[in-house]
Amino acid sequence: MKILYDHQAYDFLNFGGIPRYFYELTKGITQLNHEIVNTIKFSENVYAKDKDYFTTIPFFPGQEAFRSRGRLKKLLNELVSIKYLKKDDYNIFHPTYYNPYFLKYLKNKPYVVTFHDLIHEKFSDKYDFLARDYKTVLYKKEILKKARKIISVSETTKKDLIEIYNVEADKIQVIGLGNSLNANDIIYANDADQKYFLYVGSRVAYKNFIFCLEAIAPILKNHNLLFICAGGAEFNGEEMTVIRKLDLKNHVKHRKFTDYNMASLYGNAFAFIFPSLYEGFGIPVLEAFACDCPCLLSRGGSLPEVGGGAALYFDPIDANSIQLAVNTIITNHVLRESLIFEGRQRLKSFSWDVTCQNTLQLYQSIVSKSI
Repeated sequence: MKILYDHQAYDFLNFGGIPRYFYELTKGITQLNHEIVNTIKFSENVYAKDKDYFTTIPFFPGQEAFRSRGRLKKLLNELVSIKYLKKDDYNIFHPTYYNPYFLKYLKNKPYVVTFHDLIHEKFSDKYDFLARDYKTVLYKKEILKKARKIISVSETTKKDLIEIYNVEADKIQVIGLGNSLNANDIIYANDADQKYFLYVGSRVAYKNFIFCLEAIAPILKNHNLLFICAGGAEFNGEEMTVIRKLDLKNHVKHRKFTDYNMASLYGNAFAFIFPSLYEGFGIPVLEAFACDCPCLLSRGGSLPEVGGGAALYFDPIDANSIQLAVNTIITNHVLRESLIFEGRQRLKSFSWDVTCQNTLQLYQSIVSKSI
């Protein structure tokens, strides 16, 4: 069987959960002796640099200030994807994001779409940057209509799809995600190093970063702790203003990461904290479990579904609840060790191997019915 993946997720994300998901599907399904064709041609995405599965080249490297660079790159990649779609040499198509450009080129071939979350639908009325991206919601509505099956990464996202888009439950298959970090890559720091809590990923509004920082500021200062933010952009003006106002300049740091030093960031952290108001899945939870890092998780979205009984939970809009969770993990060493153990056990319920096998079975069931 030949599966076609397009360019979309690799266009606008150089790293992150969605392109990683398709990269892991590419590797895993190829290893199950089926053919994956990735149509992405121009990209700086870290996963698309793997020459075993991609034939990408950088697009005007070092010219990020070139005003129309992103738009031109997207256009060229879309033309490459259309060329592959027109060749009609594949069994099933799986777009990597929601733009429906492909619909008129499918020639009755089936397609599957993965929904990772419904952030736009749930938060556009609260955050302008989501409201401005109104096309994403329109695109989702369009591709939902003719998709042969919909993959949801969690029961939470499936429930949201049913409630918001009135999708029939039997059209949705829940296939969870996996972890890519290896505990063997952890380089353990000197015990004398300052203890830190770890935050991972983007800090955009619904991620609730600033509210969490304000809540734990007294604890960071009283216990001389660091709050390390891994990934995402450098701190912006608003964040720096808050950091200065809270007198946290010596307690809050930003770190860039790769998969290799990311394992060490988790492995040396006192705890991982995920204060997001909503997540469709939450891969960093599994990464923390894999690196023996205890988790303090928001009750937002799917996080309790993923973390199960292996995490300490808090209400993300209640500062006292966040403080209680942080103080508890600091003072209760028995609980901390228990969470590390439970995290290892919980991780056994998720793997990219299972994700790939279940996704392949779904493809096969669709293709067999299309013949």
